[in-house]
Amino acid sequence: MVEIEAQSSKLFKSYGNAKEKLVVVTTQATELVAKTEVRKEDIKTEVATAEAATLALIEENNQLVTKAPKGKEGKEAIEAIKLDLTGITTSVGEVSGLVASGDLLGAQTKVNAAQQKATQINAELKGVLDKAKIKY
Repeated sequence: MVEIEAQSSKLFKSYGNAKEKLVVVTTQATELVAKTEVRKEDIKTEVATAEAATLALIEENNQLVTKAPKGKEGKEAIEAIKLDLTGITTSVGEVSGLVASGDLLGAQTKVNAAQQKATQINAELKGVLDKAKIKY
């Protein structure tokens, strides 16, 4: 626009340089739109994969919780883990709504956090079961 304004004030106008820049900008914008669409699809795929993995971890964690030792402190810990698993399940349930509304980064952040928490719980449960020599 600066180039066009500068040429407009001249007696002999030459818009060739401005046209070249406009072509370059238009090409770059088109390429950016295409790359953005590809990245959106990549994120959707990543979110779907992470969502499936997290749901599988939640299922495994629910099975491991039933095998966990239920001593004095164990019962309270199991209840806390069950509460965490319920929260993770709720969080994962919200992911599809975020994807549908177009909030891909929000969905990605939410599912990654849920997956990380489910993985931590899984490791904790397996550690307890290993310590108690219970097969899972």
